Order: sequence, then structure tokens, then C-alpha cells
Amino acid sequence: MPAPALHFPVRVPDDLLLALGEHTGVFWSDSLGMAPFVCEAIRNYINPPPPPQQPAELSEAGYQWKEVFLPEGTRLRASFGRQQYFATV
Repeated sequence: MPAPALHFPVRVPDDLLLALGEHTGVFWSDSLGMAPFVCEAIRNYINPPPPPQQPAELSEAGYQWKEVFLPEGTRLRASFGRQQYFATV
């Protein structure tokens, strides 16, 4: 048997409700329109999204060619005299 749906009011401070209305563009007195945003905020509070991953540390390993730095692992393709050449830094 499915759990019964519970509906009961929750007091939200007026300044917070006004700020949420300004943020969402939904007028504060439209409680049915505000409900999805309030539910989303509660769900995000309970299950916050994972923090963004930090970028890998930059390595100084690589090859400086004129004004271009080629990081280690860079794959190159060049042609000279109609001959194709491939390299990895």
C-alpha cells in the first residue's frame, strides 16, 4: 500500500519568501507555483550535489618550441615534403 500524501503548511519568513520569488520569478502568493522550488531546495539541502573536481596539477614537463609550450603527452602530426610525421612529447 502506498504511503499517504502528507500536506501541511510550513512557515517561511517573509524576507526569504520574497527573495525566492525574485530569484524564481514566481510571485510569493502563488503557493502552488512556489512549491516545486521549495521542494527542490529541500532536496538539494538533503542530497547536495558533489563538489566540482579540481583540475589536475599542471606539470612543467613538456617541450618549449618557439612561443608554444607543448605539455607532456601532446600528440603531434606534421608533414614535410608530402611525408607525414607523428610524434608524442
